[in-house]
Amino acid sequence: MEGYYLIRVGIKITPAIKGVYKKQIEASADYFELYADLNVSSKDSYLLNLGIPVSVIHVAHFDSGVNFLDPSREKINKLALEKALELADYFGAEKVVFHPELIEDGACSIDNLIRFLEMNYDDRLIIENMPFSSEDIEHTGRSRDEIEEAIIRADVGFCLDFTHACEYGARMGLDLYELMKELLSLNPEHFHLADTDLTKVFDPEYNETHLNLGEGNMDIETVRKSIPNNSEVTLETPQNMEKQIKEIEYLEDWH
Repeated sequence: MEGYYLIRVGIKITPAIKGVYKKQIEASADYFELYADLNVSSKDSYLLNLGIPVSVIHVAHFDSGVNFLDPSREKINKLALEKALELADYFGAEKVVFHPELIEDGACSIDNLIRFLEMNYDDRLIIENMPFSSEDIEHTGRSRDEIEEAIIRADVGFCLDFTHACEYGARMGLDLYELMKELLSLNPEHFHLADTDLTKVFDPEYNETHLNLGEGNMDIETVRKSIPNNSEVTLETPQNMEKQIKEIEYLEDWH
């Protein structure tokens, strides 16, 4: 996106989005972020006649079998990345966000991630920070240092997911304000936001939960005030029309 703007707010879409919902939210949102499900095609009916740009593509993640840390999953990892880049080409999206993913066993490592990215490099790639763990399996890409290592070694951008950061910070007992400063020092190119229940991060069965803003216990106001001008923020909240319109207005009002 060229030029200066205070903030642009987008909505995450998947094949589950209803056509009526998509058309109505276009009046409030600035762009869509498309989850590149392995079965998605640019010709799918829900992607036709869009009224706002698809500016961001999100690579399929662990739910689809993808784990960039795991060399044994290279075939599906490559398929997922190719699908995302194909959609980015079609829609002219300048950002392709991906999860580094989970440490399933001893074979998983950030070195495997770096090798995979070097072999399949695209300058639109943006790594997203992760929570501490999902269902008791730890992630890579949780801390500032892990994200910085990937950014430098693989020459990729950074998507700051505020929800993941707050979940990681709560698990580690970190000060939210200081954590935001540390992550923002990496100059994120994109942002994700939803609310969540931080009281559950020590539960071994906990998996990240996306709630509408104000329905969890994140310090949303501190997060909102940390978003720099000239930013793009994708809402990953449940698709409730009234609530998402208010969320868009809430984020834009601060700027």
